[in-house]
Amino acid sequence: MEKNPKIVIIGAGAAGLAAAVRLKQKCFDNIVILEAEDHLGGRINSIKFGDSYVDLGAQWCHGQENNIVYELVNDLDLLAPSYNTYTDHIFCQDGNKLAKKTFDILLNVAHDVLRSGDVYRNQDKSFGDSFEEIFRYKLEQDPKRHVVMSYVDDFISWFHSFLLCYKAAPNWFDISVTNKEYEKCPGYPLLHWKGKGFNIFLDVLLDGKSWMEGIFGFYVIDENPCVLLGWLTGPGAVEIEKLASEQVMDACLYILEQFVGCTCKVPSPQCAIVSKWNTNPNFLGTWSYRSMDTQKLQTCALHLAEPIKKRHKNILLFAGEATHPYYFSTVHGAVESGFREADRIASTYSVEPKRKIIIVGGGIAGISAALTLLNHGVQDFVILEADKNLGGRIKTIYHEGKPLEMGAQWIHGSGNTIYQIAKNHNLILPEQSHEGTGVYVRNDGCIFDEDLVKWVDFRVGKILEECEHFTDTLEHPKSVGHYLKSRFSENLKDIDENCDKGKYLDLLDWHLRFQNIDNSCDDLQFVSAKEWGKYYCPDLNGQEHINLMNGYQSLIDVLVKKIDPTKIHLQTTVEKIKWKDNNNSVTVTSTTGKTYCCDHVLVTCSLGVLKRDHATMFDPPLPFNMRSSIDAMGFDSLGKVYLVFEKKWWDVEGFQLIWTKDAVMEGLKGWVKHISGMDSVYNHPNVLVVWVGGRGVALMESLPAELLGTHCVDLLRVFLKKRDIPYPIKVIRSCWLSNRRVGGGYSYSTPENDDSNKDRSQLLKAALEGDIPRILLAGEAVHLTYFSTVHGAFESGRSQTEKLLNYLKAYNNVCPKQINI
Repeated sequence: MEKNPKIVIIGAGAAGLAAAVRLKQKCFDNIVILEAEDHLGGRINSIKFGDSYVDLGAQWCHGQENNIVYELVNDLDLLAPSYNTYTDHIFCQDGNKLAKKTFDILLNVAHDVLRSGDVYRNQDKSFGDSFEEIFRYKLEQDPKRHVVMSYVDDFISWFHSFLLCYKAAPNWFDISVTNKEYEKCPGYPLLHWKGKGFNIFLDVLLDGKSWMEGIFGFYVIDENPCVLLGWLTGPGAVEIEKLASEQVMDACLYILEQFVGCTCKVPSPQCAIVSKWNTNPNFLGTWSYRSMDTQKLQTCALHLAEPIKKRHKNILLFAGEATHPYYFSTVHGAVESGFREADRIASTYSVEPKRKIIIVGGGIAGISAALTLLNHGVQDFVILEADKNLGGRIKTIYHEGKPLEMGAQWIHGSGNTIYQIAKNHNLILPEQSHEGTGVYVRNDGCIFDEDLVKWVDFRVGKILEECEHFTDTLEHPKSVGHYLKSRFSENLKDIDENCDKGKYLDLLDWHLRFQNIDNSCDDLQFVSAKEWGKYYCPDLNGQEHINLMNGYQSLIDVLVKKIDPTKIHLQTTVEKIKWKDNNNSVTVTSTTGKTYCCDHVLVTCSLGVLKRDHATMFDPPLPFNMRSSIDAMGFDSLGKVYLVFEKKWWDVEGFQLIWTKDAVMEGLKGWVKHISGMDSVYNHPNVLVVWVGGRGVALMESLPAELLGTHCVDLLRVFLKKRDIPYPIKVIRSCWLSNRRVGGGYSYSTPENDDSNKDRSQLLKAALEGDIPRILLAGEAVHLTYFSTVHGAFESGRSQTEKLLNYLKAYNNVCPKQINI
């Protein structure tokens, strides 16, 4: 095949330039870029305006994690958080200022509608129809609704315009509920550009009276407080582009005087500049969104990204923000799509040899599978890992030269392979960690008596032990959560009538939050009571939380040394596995278009990825019982926030946070109520780790790390009644839920798994073509008793691989070979 093909890139926007850069990196130099405009950048267009630069197109860098744009400029000091908001000052049309508390009630309900996901469930309605219906319903349930009912219609009109600023649609009745495909990058959502490039200013206004419906607010430019940015959406955004700047200035002045003239004197603007993306024939708009036609036609970005082939060769490829399946409408989405198509071209000119086995996923299960193959003399395999390094949910970072675990925290017990490997390589620390220690303190400042804490802890432990006996019974409770609450209420009958039962119930609430974190679930009511007793950790002997001297990464390093680096392909995300009727082979295709052929595939990615992608990843679909088990099993998340202080200010092992039933969250953010406590961290005297569970994890991951630190200290100040607690100097947090390569924490069994056709055992079976095991699964979710643990994932990788080896031995006479790991 031709080694240096001539490549023409049409368009020099973010996607086109990214594709060219990536192709040059891969030594393709016969490249021509054709651009219709007189500048590079496409919808990135920064110009000098007054004493600063303004941007007529792309405005911000959205998010810090999994954002290719942020990663490319992170070390160059080009970005800063934008602290201006649209909600500081809200004015009504009559010139009166709307009270912030009133507006916040409406805004919180609106955000709750979006967060709940309810708006996306009715596929027959548009986004706008669904939102308005659910918003009004939720508002009716709000106890503070009497304060805001007279502003509902005005707020919906404003929020409509506000949402259109993100969706770029004529109105929200044209937006499909499948627009949920869009995903945010974790971290600060609005990072503005300092200095000259990709700066900030977009002013869209309309002359006449109709502009009043399109403009939803003005906002101060971060680096030029004398410049206001007005946002215009809907049909008016097209009409304003035809107006002279003088007409735009007059319209702006009229609006500002109409709304804020009663409060302050508004001077005449000196000049104005208007973006013109809609009337520019080279763009004809701003960015893509998922319309109702998208929903009706059942189409998506992947269809647009599909190359046109000639004689089985890709000859016409498509990139741009509109072709990205979940980062559409962003610059980082455009850049990633350019890289994707460049990689697709490059992969066309390099053909991978057929392998005996492909291991999908380089976490501990994938590593274990590879070592098992090597132990038995099988060299013909490759690991495909989506991340930049191996380890999966094992991720150790180092602060001041000492480990902090972002993922798996401890080895649980000494009776497992992981402990033995770590012990053989002198990786074990003699000191152990403990959970739920220190002071139990309530939001009103009440410190709980140690005897009371122990009494409740003992009773809760006994009730959960009772749950273990339901495994082999026909009759069983609805869920662990239901049983725990019911039995605890019965236990309360044993206490003295003069005791404050409220304290006992407050401690039960803490245990429920603690168990949500321990089981990586949103609520214990989703956890099966029948399956509860199947979890088992052998030979704990009081060794429940064993620390590794240099962190879990030291264990990964020991194991990976045994694997030839050429057998490891990093940053290779698997998109499709075709495993039947395929010329006696399995074809594995990555998101870059690179294709691998093999006889068998061992899939070790997380249950979160399988739940999200199994319907599109496997062709044909996995066997019915396998799919049913995947869909039925639970996989939510937990989170950690490390607070690094300048010096240690506490003298206890930790703070366990208890809430009264009627606690008021005044001044505190909602996610903090999902915190169980803040514990000291071994070998880090000035660090506290904050444990977050349930629905608070998604909220936590959506906020900037620095803001999390502020929220946590504000919370401690309320509980400890100390206003002098310092803010942390550094905040480090996990992001497993929003990480597309994981999608959560670890698995648990739900009441749906009580059906033997949907239980965990279905995942241990192979997907067969005839009698050939084409697909096997492995990972912590694929172990019947050690699920949710590192040793469970390791054992699963080994045992599932041994099943495949038994087949290979029977048909290929594979000889055992031992490698000491």
